[in-house]
Amino acid sequence: MRKIVLLFCSLFLLLGSCLGQTAEDWLKSAIKHIENGEYERALIGLNIAIKTDPSMAEAYFYRGAVKESTEDYWGAISDYTASIRIDPNNIVANEMRGRLKQKMGDNEGAMQDFNEMIKRFPGFAMGYENRGLLKCKLQDFYGAIEDYNKAVSLNPQNEESFLLRGLAYLQLRQIPNACRDFGKSGELGNMKAYNLIKDYCH
Repeated sequence: MRKIVLLFCSLFLLLGSCLGQTAEDWLKSAIKHIENGEYERALIGLNIAIKTDPSMAEAYFYRGAVKESTEDYWGAISDYTASIRIDPNNIVANEMRGRLKQKMGDNEGAMQDFNEMIKRFPGFAMGYENRGLLKCKLQDFYGAIEDYNKAVSLNPQNEESFLLRGLAYLQLRQIPNACRDFGKSGELGNMKAYNLIKDYCH
């Protein structure tokens, strides 16, 4: 029954596309559906937007986000890749593809994405933070700390970077450094830091 309803919705939307709606119209409509959590309707609109204008990077990006939200992770990676191919400067698509590759266990692909993102956007603190997380996963704690150092220098108000650097120090048994970072993270509003201080900073 659900597939039949979707089929009729698709036919109705396609009829609308024949009545003069542009790819931009479909994109705007799809974004509203995404905001309302109506992912199936958003996906239909995004499919039509892409069919109408295959060069619309933003439509691929949002379709990737919808697919990620509905756990179609490889489909999401494919759409993020299409968006990046059209618009290499889409920093969010670059970040989301890298994080998703890491989630799917493609650590090598994720590292390539993070390296390329940092090369292209050297002032983007989250790029270093994401690469630091991956390096921690790969047990490269010294390399992770170097990335967190850069993230902190670019955004000294980000409590998460201090917390993550503290956790990397903790893995290296550098307790004073870890506690210093936990304290700074707590001062900036990260309440999880105080639990770590309680457990490790006596």
